Amino acid sequence: GGVSAAIRGARRRYPALPIEIEVEDLDELREALAAGPDWIMLDNMPPPLMRECVAVAGGRCRLEASGGINLSMISEIAETGVDAVSLGCLTHSAPSVDLSLEIVEE
Repeated sequence: GGVSAAIRGARRRYPALPIEIEVEDLDELREALAAGPDWIMLDNMPPPLMRECVAVAGGRCRLEASGGINLSMISEIAETGVDAVSLGCLTHSAPSVDLSLEIVEE
């Protein structure tokens, strides 16, 4: 059953929630598309493969690019035709700041 069974099971259990599934290659993409999720996350794919996934999906569901993407790549990723881009670098690579909060009574 794999991907298809997981999507069908999620739809039965949570019919009101959108379903997103992560894929790593074209075979997984095709299997996911057959099951009809709302979103498919393209994980750690180079832009040429993302572009191919967009063509294969043909608008049947929304596609999100994720994994290893940084701000310098946004234009190139957007040009593939994906619907959304996830950037983990915004949180896991953000610099910290030393901040204190002092309350002064007058």
